Amino acid sequence: MYIFYNNRHPAEMGKLEMEQFLTYLAVERNLASSTQSQTLAALLFMYKEVLQMEPP
Repeated sequence: MYIFYNNRHPAEMGKLEMEQFLTYLAVERNLASSTQSQTLAALLFMYKEVLQMEPP
C-alpha cells in the first residue's frame, strides 16, 4: 500500500485508500479471495501492532 500511494505513510491514509488498494488487488491483479483476506488481515495487523493506532 505504501508504494501504491507514492510512498505516503499508512498513518496518513484512511478507509478510502484502504478500500481502493484492496479493490485494485481484486480487480486489476485478480487475486484470489483468500489472498485478499490475508492482505486485509496484514493491513489490520500493521495498523494495530506496528503503528499502534486503530485501522481506518
